Amino acid sequence: MSTRFSNEEGFGMVEVLVAMLLLGVAAIMALPMLHMSLENSRLTTNAAEASQLMNSEISHVSSREHTCQGLAQWAAAPPESPRITSHGVELVAERQIGACSTPGTAKVTVRVTGGGRAFGDVSTVVRIGDEDSSG
Repeated sequence: MSTRFSNEEGFGMVEVLVAMLLLGVAAIMALPMLHMSLENSRLTTNAAEASQLMNSEISHVSSREHTCQGLAQWAAAPPESPRITSHGVELVAERQIGACSTPGTAKVTVRVTGGGRAFGDVSTVVRIGDEDSSG
């Protein structure tokens, strides 16, 4: 004797497979957005660390009086240590000195590059003292 239930409860195998397929398709569609979000986060973090390096370099040079010779030595000196971002990008600070006159002022520019791109530059004007004063 065969008994048929007219009130079957629960999901059948086909319904479960269809639900899993739809969830998989939705996950695949979300992957490019996740990748783009992670890439934007990496770039933003690197830019923030580059900005910190630029500000550090500028505040170091603008906090005291200088001579033209001292500024030239500072610009030619290698950085104290390489700055590696949390994402492994090595940041390099390039220092440039504009026309320098004694006494007077000189424009100092710091540009930060790394990972094949320039993150920006910042400039300031520093006071130039007499060549015989220390700086």
